[in-house]
Amino acid sequence: MECVHSIMYWSRATARMTEAELLEILRKARRSNQEKGLTGMLLYKKGCFLQLLEGELRPLEQVYAKIEKDPRHTSVTLLRTEYGPRQFPGWTMGFQNLTKIRLNLPELGVTDLMDVPFDAEYFGANPTKAQSILLCFRGVALV
Repeated sequence: MECVHSIMYWSRATARMTEAELLEILRKARRSNQEKGLTGMLLYKKGCFLQLLEGELRPLEQVYAKIEKDPRHTSVTLLRTEYGPRQFPGWTMGFQNLTKIRLNLPELGVTDLMDVPFDAEYFGANPTKAQSILLCFRGVALV
């Protein structure tokens, strides 16, 4: 199994995003990530992002620095960095808009994902839970 560096971060969008805007971000990210050998998962819920990116360290750091400067993001908060097995092989970027999804994740102690505070304070205190939520979508058919 291939080992890579990964980062997980949370951020708030400067404005609520439409489905079309989210899909455009996804399209561009997939193209860029493919060129850089990056993979990962992006979740969006009510104006906030939770993302795990993985790959070689240098391109990963470059993409994260770009995200930190992106005017569409504010309060970018690094939640975790790791080196280990690639979690999303073959996915240039998985995506799920959780704004209207009701999901029960009893294995994480989550009775409804809509009730999970989707903010930096919660995920900063629970980075393992944040990562587990991201990983729940590995086997899901995504946009």
